[in-house]
Amino acid sequence: MERRLTEKLLSFLPDGLRERFKTLLAMALDAAPDPEGALNALLHLAEAASNPTALLSYLADDPATLEGLLVVLSGSHFAARTLTLHPEYLPLLAERSRLAQPKGLAQLRAELNDAIDPF
Repeated sequence: MERRLTEKLLSFLPDGLRERFKTLLAMALDAAPDPEGALNALLHLAEAASNPTALLSYLADDPATLEGLLVVLSGSHFAARTLTLHPEYLPLLAERSRLAQPKGLAQLRAELNDAIDPF
């Protein structure tokens, strides 16, 4: 099954990038709790993208984001669905330094107030 999913993903890429992406994908899948689920979710994300070639090329250029994405996709159906519906959120995963900083209670309250203020 994984091979079929991988081949389908690779079909979106130009020949010159396929082998490199395949290698990066194999390494990134090792970090995913559910490699097959991650691969399936990545395929859905690519199929839903307006430009799957650009999406996969972006991930090939940033292996850390590819790995992080696969971990998220394999660990959360909600996150996988959200990213499929809103691929514009994907660059947020590339902001690793921002993601690694815990938020304090005051910052969480401020963000919550900003989010609900229009209502």
